[in-house]
Amino acid sequence: MEPMQESNGDLVYHYTTPAGLKGIIKDRCVWATNVNHLNDASEYQHGIDFIREEAAVRELHPEELAPAGSEVTKFMRDCARAASIAMIQHHFQEKDYSRSVFAASFFVEPPRSTVSEEMSDAGDVLEQWRAYSQGGRGFSVGFDRYLLERRVSAKDPGTANGKTACGNCIYDTEEKKSEVDEIFRCLAPALFKLLQGSKKLVEELRHALAVELCGVADPSAITEIRHNSPLATAAYEAAVERCHWTEELRPFMREMEKIFPDFAGRLIALPALMKDPSFKTEREWRIIRFTVGAPSQIEFRTDKSGLVPYVEIPVSDTSDPSLITEGLIKRIVVGPFGSGTPRERDNAVAAIKMLLEKHRIRVQGPECPEGVLVQSSRVPLRA
Repeated sequence: MEPMQESNGDLVYHYTTPAGLKGIIKDRCVWATNVNHLNDASEYQHGIDFIREEAAVRELHPEELAPAGSEVTKFMRDCARAASIAMIQHHFQEKDYSRSVFAASFFVEPPRSTVSEEMSDAGDVLEQWRAYSQGGRGFSVGFDRYLLERRVSAKDPGTANGKTACGNCIYDTEEKKSEVDEIFRCLAPALFKLLQGSKKLVEELRHALAVELCGVADPSAITEIRHNSPLATAAYEAAVERCHWTEELRPFMREMEKIFPDFAGRLIALPALMKDPSFKTEREWRIIRFTVGAPSQIEFRTDKSGLVPYVEIPVSDTSDPSLITEGLIKRIVVGPFGSGTPRERDNAVAAIKMLLEKHRIRVQGPECPEGVLVQSSRVPLRA
């Protein structure tokens, strides 16, 4: 077993069913559900719509192209902006990535200074019991956030076609805009630099732009057209799209991927972290897993709606895969429907402790204060 790793003490809580808890402990993995099968009906598409809409109106300032290291003409800047927008739009039009994106939901405790002590327990929340654990017949598992992020982000065998990312869900509109801005700040200079290195492509863009604006492939015909007009903006984007699949552009795109290698991964994962503002009180934190071109990694479970696709995210100890990473689980809360009478509460807690001990996970007690704390819910919910 690995030695006890560094921790920052922050916990994130995963609400799950009895089968889900057994899977975490016995199989040493967390299940991430396909985003089309989560509770929020607007999952993923909300993020895609926001990114596309924000990208379409995003301006590109000359100073943002400074990393390219040469003079920025208005034509080249507009081409870089149009190419950035076209790449983002085409990325989402080309394939329905939601079929390959999976999310595991956790909930973060709010700062103690902002709420009363009795309201700050993210591991025992009525709304989450109802939504994620069969109405209260389940458990919440408190993970050390720092250790969990480090573990699931590590490269696992057999995941060459996948990627794992972690992060807080984004509810605020300005924060979402900031994320789109960051993509532009990385993407536009890379495209601008590559445009500079391809005279043939630039000429193709000039001719395509002339066709869009004037109906003739003569760049001199567009000299009197205002470049900042709505007509010109749409024409630039159409010109880039017209050149998109030319032989000249294909190596251009490959070079762009070298300069901004995480472009596709970021665009795939980011919509899964963007949620409608009406959900912001949940303070959700997610593990996002995408498995493009790797259908063998997908498993299926059943629920009342039918088959639910999910993927397993390992949380086993890297030096001994038969064990869970030491210190990863800090607390388990038994849901309110599993803790009615004092006798039932005791039995439910005892069963969890037996499960942990069977799989060599230490339980908190007088002789082991650093073990997993097992408790009953304090929510007075009747079956």
